[in-house]
Amino acid sequence: MTEIIKEKTELKPLIVTGTLAKDLIYESASKSKIKSKIISLPTQVAALMSAKYIARSLKSMNLKEFNIIIIPGMAFGDAKDITELTEIPAFKGPKFAADLSTILDNIDTVKLSTSIPACELMKDVLSESIKKELLNLKTLDEVEIKSGLAMPIGKNSARIWIGRSIKPCILAEIVDAPKLTDSRVEGLAKYFADSGANVIDIGMVSEKSEPHEVRRVIRATKRAVSNPISIDTSDLDEIRVAVEENVDLILSVNAQNMEGVSKFAKNIPAVITPIDEKGICPEDVMDRINQLQLNINNAKSIGFEKIIADPILNPPFTPNFIQSLNGYFEFAKRDSITPIFFGLGNVTELMDCDSIGINLLLSSIGLELGASIILATEASDKTKGCIEEVSIALDMTVLAKNRKGPPKDLGLDLLRLKEKRRIEEIYDSRLESNTKIIEPPGETILSLDPKGYFKIMIDRKERKIVAIHFRNKEEKPDFILKSNEPIDIFQYILKNEQISTMEHAYYIGKELAKAKIALNIGKSYVQENSLFNNYIHSDGVKSYLQ
Repeated sequence: MTEIIKEKTELKPLIVTGTLAKDLIYESASKSKIKSKIISLPTQVAALMSAKYIARSLKSMNLKEFNIIIIPGMAFGDAKDITELTEIPAFKGPKFAADLSTILDNIDTVKLSTSIPACELMKDVLSESIKKELLNLKTLDEVEIKSGLAMPIGKNSARIWIGRSIKPCILAEIVDAPKLTDSRVEGLAKYFADSGANVIDIGMVSEKSEPHEVRRVIRATKRAVSNPISIDTSDLDEIRVAVEENVDLILSVNAQNMEGVSKFAKNIPAVITPIDEKGICPEDVMDRINQLQLNINNAKSIGFEKIIADPILNPPFTPNFIQSLNGYFEFAKRDSITPIFFGLGNVTELMDCDSIGINLLLSSIGLELGASIILATEASDKTKGCIEEVSIALDMTVLAKNRKGPPKDLGLDLLRLKEKRRIEEIYDSRLESNTKIIEPPGETILSLDPKGYFKIMIDRKERKIVAIHFRNKEEKPDFILKSNEPIDIFQYILKNEQISTMEHAYYIGKELAKAKIALNIGKSYVQENSLFNNYIHSDGVKSYLQ
């Protein structure tokens, strides 16, 4: 049961720790605005202390200056035992020293528990706070909509609104959709929508007109989701069929095709690009924006009612990423009303690096530039998960903008491989004093288990780890284990005595743990292969996350 300090008095905390974590606790506590005192009990590992032991240790001390006691989050037992003996409210703190300052600074908003570590409670508090703040910002978007400065995309309950002062919507493209089966289109559409996409885009095959495929793909998409649907093509025949199928947004209209498109789609929102009558996009940024403005003016003159501008975002060195950003900036200065299309996917797909950081940076840039629609794609294995990453990135950026600070310390993050701060227990070399140090020899060759062997794999569709058991010299498996958690598989193996050697137990545990990591971060998993590659430096080889 959760308990709180009911009186609104100045907090005077006593922090209890062990000898090994003492320095880390001091360092973390010093970063908090709340002043506290730290006491180190004569036990090396704080997590091995029990609440009863702490209570006995504190009972004989003078504790009059304190009105709250915080013990290690991983200490055994219930902190009520401490309260009963000391008559001072005692609660569990965080599991890790690095989180202590955050807990102290938010102690007035977190209902500390006598049995649950404070860091676990903090997650729920921060999550609810973020949801509330985002909901309030959405209410501000509704004010913008009522003012008439927003544009609708879609119909009825599926309708969304875009505008320069509204949180950008995410457009997720099904790349080369005509090449895919109906079931694959349906699967991708649902996956993108579940990942946070607002609009599902049908990407046609460039330089190939396939109007007969447009109808099939749009209908397959509509069977899967209720989101607004866009068509990404400049082919007039493909656009015409898409309009017949009640598409909600057209990408892309330019000087070459706008006259033809205007004959049957003037009332449908359209993304206007700076492509001129010769089919060329100017490289010079000022020429590009001048051409875009000319195309927009022409589109308005022939009756287009809902226009979205795409200054076009270039990947680095093709020919110039910075100049393309300047184009967005220049357009935003000239036109403060027309919604802006920001092709973030143009960059992530053409860079061989993890997409998470790129997506947050570009989402931040897009928001500063007034982007209304952000295009994200997952056309390659390296960009799998991009839609969800952009969705989280946009939540982070609108929170940061509202708080007038960088996308940092928001209670929401996109840290997956790296950490905001290390929370591991620091090895203390003093433990080696008068203790025998052993350096084991090289790899031990594992022998074959008489009870057979396991083939470990990942079922990506079900997001489960698979352990396939074979008897020695048999080609057909005798059973298959599937679970989200390695421990469930391993416990079944142990309970049913499917392994007979310690070497095999070690091997299975290692491979199941690797499979779980691969499943969580989207990496390939191949049994016995390393999850992470070596990073080659100019001065030699450096192992990275091996």
